[in-house]
Amino acid sequence: MSFRFAAQWSRSVDSMLMNGRLWATLWTLSKFLAMACISPMDLSLVHIDGITDLVCTVRVFDPEHAEHLMVSKVGSTPFLFDGILNEGFAAYTLFNVRVKQHAPIPVVVASSTSVIMGHHRPSWESLHSVIDLCSGFGGLSQGAVAAGFDIAVAVDQNSLMLELHGKVHEAHNICGDFGNRNVIFEAWKHSRGASVVSSGFSCQRFSRLGDGKGQLDSRASCLTKTLGASFFLNAAVVVLECVAPAANDSFVQAEIARFCQHTVSPKQTSNWTKFGRAADIELGGSCFHRNLGTFN
Repeated sequence: MSFRFAAQWSRSVDSMLMNGRLWATLWTLSKFLAMACISPMDLSLVHIDGITDLVCTVRVFDPEHAEHLMVSKVGSTPFLFDGILNEGFAAYTLFNVRVKQHAPIPVVVASSTSVIMGHHRPSWESLHSVIDLCSGFGGLSQGAVAAGFDIAVAVDQNSLMLELHGKVHEAHNICGDFGNRNVIFEAWKHSRGASVVSSGFSCQRFSRLGDGKGQLDSRASCLTKTLGASFFLNAAVVVLECVAPAANDSFVQAEIARFCQHTVSPKQTSNWTKFGRAADIELGGSCFHRNLGTFN
């Protein structure tokens, strides 16, 4: 029976390869998996007693810390939060909070494992302070410093590259995967309120000299994690650097469009979907984008 099944599967694969259905299926699956790595969740989709992560603002602060009236960034859903908040922040990131109820109004509760990060409104100083993801040895940081920016935090998984980065910049170095909430928290803790996130995300899957597999390469999740970390860090400015062919990649465009959907007003969103020449640098909405494309 197993041999017959294998033979049927083989014929099905051959058939799908002939008409392109397999590649379409693989593209859809890989895109879903990449997006699921660090995807912000709509509160209405989380089941009762489910654990979720939220970025939100406070409408009414409760001094008793039992019923803060808050609004989630994704879906603009109002909810009550039962947990301790430090007053005075413009926005908050809530990691590992539990959904207690959905009706008549959603209630979210903090637990012993919850982590809360506060974010101030961007200032002139914070808009010149950078959290550098995929920092490597500091090439992008070097350009940022030359342009008048300060590098507060550098994050990379390569300890040797971070060691080189530390010889040039005085940033707080973190060796780890910024798709991990603990790494995001460490970056926030040492960021001194930085409002800018930069990332030279992995280029091999888009480069002509690389494997060229695009979203089918598991390393494509680097972009998804970058945008996810930027979302949870409540970044006001995001700088992305990659090889020029990435600007025309459908996966890259879809991930950026999804990020803009949760971070930019509908009036501004249309300005984020048009890509220009690879050498241009422009400021658009609350994000500027280098090498990957230009938002006009």
